[in-house]
Amino acid sequence: PGSKKTMSPSNIRKHGIALHQFFDWMANKGLIQKTIKLDLPSQTLTPAPVPFTPEQLNRVTEEIQGKIQDAELKPGKRNRRLSEADLFKNHLRAWLMMVHCGLRLAEVWSLRVENILVDQGAVHIPGEIDMDGGLDRYGKPFQVKFTSKSGVAEDCGIGAVAREFLAWDLADRDEGWFLQRADGSNAFSSPEALGKAIERHQKSASVSGAKRCQGVRIAVATSMGEENIYLAQQQLRH
Repeated sequence: PGSKKTMSPSNIRKHGIALHQFFDWMANKGLIQKTIKLDLPSQTLTPAPVPFTPEQLNRVTEEIQGKIQDAELKPGKRNRRLSEADLFKNHLRAWLMMVHCGLRLAEVWSLRVENILVDQGAVHIPGEIDMDGGLDRYGKPFQVKFTSKSGVAEDCGIGAVAREFLAWDLADRDEGWFLQRADGSNAFSSPEALGKAIERHQKSASVSGAKRCQGVRIAVATSMGEENIYLAQQQLRH
């Protein structure tokens, strides 16, 4: 009672089928005149995606910022290719680009600094990328392979908050991976690795329900759509 959790269509269908069996039994026993058939959701129906609220987005941002501050006070560990503070900074970079630009997870993961046009207020997303990603956390080489959602090159606007952050963050960088280790390798060997890192911050901030990327993009679309639905479609490239 009082729970705000919703059931998936598959769970609703499962319980509905059990009720059908119960109603059939009642009809056979003469307890009801005829069996009752419920209008159950389709087997292929998926639940509506849940967006982040503005308050939840802020909580995750503050969670990552707090971890950066805490990590910078700790002594560094020897033989680490990336300090804990720098690791969290990459998480913050990715999160801000998702929240303020509506970039997809794979778009952030494969993003090159040279494709971030801060002065023009745009991010260029190539139609395809197949590049040496450097070495993963275990020292093994990997490739960054990416194909845009549309299959062609696209441009995405940079929000005011992200633009101010990027102007500061990229002041001394003009090429390389946006999410980068000190040796030049991409900090994440796959979009899934980056996504899991974001999920850990989401969980640590006690934010549940919304999915890491889809929930952010819906929140961006909702916020922008309230002012200009066409602009929201252009920004999210739908």
